[in-house]
Amino acid sequence: MAASYSGKVKNDQDVNEVADYASKIFGAGPGGLPISPADLPNYVDWMKQFSDDALKIVYVMYEMPPGRMTWDANPDKDGNIWCPYFGTVNGVGRLNPDTGEVQEYLWESQQPRVGTRSAQLTRDGASAWVVEEGGTLVKVDVKSGKQTKYKGPGKSMNTVREDSKGILWVSGGPYSYRFDPKQESIQN
Repeated sequence: MAASYSGKVKNDQDVNEVADYASKIFGAGPGGLPISPADLPNYVDWMKQFSDDALKIVYVMYEMPPGRMTWDANPDKDGNIWCPYFGTVNGVGRLNPDTGEVQEYLWESQQPRVGTRSAQLTRDGASAWVVEEGGTLVKVDVKSGKQTKYKGPGKSMNTVREDSKGILWVSGGPYSYRFDPKQESIQN
């Protein structure tokens, strides 16, 4: 192939040149890739070895209530899993993996569907912070289920995490946000 090739295919000859070149570089056989990866030099050194114990994986399936599709589930300090609902139901569920029980915190209005994307329990365990895809941060009181909503300056929010000082960091578009719960203020 000519060194000055522009990358634009103009005719059948160009197509054939590109195909020949790709075959030589990426194809099997002389000048290309070997037929088997085992034929590559140092292949054995690159292979990952796993112990039998590492391969003993147990998957547990949990039955969720109808209409619930979880998104970005996160554990809390007690081992419960907080599951925001991205399906047809607005809210978040707290799954106890030992019993399979799901305690739900549903939004008062189910219309329109907002799609919650992320949930993070506060360090003190009193509240869960949930983000809605439409750009709203929701504080859910774990005991009462009461919800307080804070509209962000952008069009979307994706993930919420709490730092060691209790400040929330929220990814979203077109900004990422910093939310101070004490001041109840969102800054981008």
